[in-house]
Amino acid sequence: MKNKTFLIFGLALLVIVGMYLFVPTKTNKRVAQAANMTSQSTIEQYRYNFINKQADSIKLLLNQIEAKISDANDSLSAVSALTAGIEEYTRLQAPEIAALLIFRKADYIKNTNSWELTGNNFLSLLSDPRLDSNLVNDVSKHAIQSFEKSISLDSNNVGSKMKLAQCFLELSNKPMDGVQLLLGIAKKDPKNIDAQLLLAKFGLVSGQIEKVNQRLENVLSLQPLNTEALLMRAEVHARTNQFELAAKDLTTVKNNSKTPQPMKEQLEVAIQDLKSRAKAN
Repeated sequence: MKNKTFLIFGLALLVIVGMYLFVPTKTNKRVAQAANMTSQSTIEQYRYNFINKQADSIKLLLNQIEAKISDANDSLSAVSALTAGIEEYTRLQAPEIAALLIFRKADYIKNTNSWELTGNNFLSLLSDPRLDSNLVNDVSKHAIQSFEKSISLDSNNVGSKMKLAQCFLELSNKPMDGVQLLLGIAKKDPKNIDAQLLLAKFGLVSGQIEKVNQRLENVLSLQPLNTEALLMRAEVHARTNQFELAAKDLTTVKNNSKTPQPMKEQLEVAIQDLKSRAKAN
């Protein structure tokens, strides 16, 4: 009976944490799929193929725009030509190519915010189900490069640092680079909740429970009703057999007026399972 109760509890909490906290994003899934694929393309190759697939009138227009981009001999004319290209590729529903041109435009503008927006464009692409899986790796690389360039122009750009850290954690094989960035942010600003939560998530996945607790307590001291922190703390309590405390945290989330009704229903199931497990101990 104890084993059955534990199994039900485990599944219930896993569903909640998985759906509302650690559910693999479209980005994660696409990156995982791309890692297993032998055929990879660059956005540049995609751009060439896209132009050649268009009707003659559209192909002529795009080639004219491309010629203006290539022939631009100063920053002003280059930015103007790239802007025209961005608008046209956006109109033709080719956001991948538009993002590439935005990347090149940012190289002329040389502004930390422009590079951050450029990185955001690539992250948006990774969340778009229409993105060709063959492009995922190249899009990921451009996202990382964009945020790195943003930080190189302003080392105090915390937004770009946070996004670069997420890129390292989710889009690369260098997660510890992301952790180091987050540690730097948290050290400089212990009240940065996003950094604390990302570090807690990484710690939970890697099994560093003590460090996770410290991070979560920091967050909850600032935001006692933070859903992500409460769900993670419930997971920590459950892993350490503190089922009553885990149920208490889930109850707090369930009683929050901002919690969606479907989540409340799943929380109630998990809460009852936790209480059963507590009695069985």
